[in-house]
Amino acid sequence: MLDLSFRSYILVALAQAIAVLSSAAWAGESVYLQPALANKGNSFSSQLNGFQRADNWTPDTSQAVTGIRWWGATSGTGEALSFTLRVYLDSGGVPTSLVDQFTIGSDFTKTPTGLIDLNGRDLFQYDAELPEGGFVPTSGTTYWLTLLNDQAGAGGPLWLWHQGSGGDSSHVFRDSPTGSWSAADGDMAFELFAAPSAKCPADFNQSGTVDITDLLIVISNWGTTGKSGGDANGDGLVDIGDLLAVIGAWGPCQ
Repeated sequence: MLDLSFRSYILVALAQAIAVLSSAAWAGESVYLQPALANKGNSFSSQLNGFQRADNWTPDTSQAVTGIRWWGATSGTGEALSFTLRVYLDSGGVPTSLVDQFTIGSDFTKTPTGLIDLNGRDLFQYDAELPEGGFVPTSGTTYWLTLLNDQAGAGGPLWLWHQGSGGDSSHVFRDSPTGSWSAADGDMAFELFAAPSAKCPADFNQSGTVDITDLLIVISNWGTTGKSGGDANGDGLVDIGDLLAVIGAWGPCQ
């Protein structure tokens, strides 16, 4: 029978795990970030069959991008959203050839940020794992990303992509899916993730140390396939084996 102190620790760990789940659905290494402009940026419509926005990104690594985080708001009634991510090559400062497309659909998490945009709309953080192993970029090549909501298909509200910072302070837009791209001021808010390093598989958050945060990721994903982290031994199931793997690897990654 568990003693009271250990049971209390487990309860605290579970409560913290819930917080981990609500703040980050993807456990991996951040490889690029344009964070949301808190309480001052604007948000712009970006729809699969309507007005579209895209922002550029030049990777300094060829690691596969397997997860994405983005920020935005909604306008109108309903909750249903269905996202598509498209990746284009750059030519002359605008998107040209489509090199990859990922249908995220409704397979994402949506987390309130407690922030608002310039027009008083509530801002949300969205997280998703990219299907089919993600996108493998060529280091030094400029790409364009566009996140699009299928408003007609989902039957929900208009989705608005929020402004970000940290890029080249510009993005592009077009007023229809086949229209020409035009330049606009300001970055869009998104973050890209690579899968956890195979050199330290128990370090799910890529902090360089296996610690309590990694243990909580195992607990929060217990019984799942581990697509959001927690599968330290790579057997496709988060269970006692992964808990023991974290304990066995505890401390700085070697």
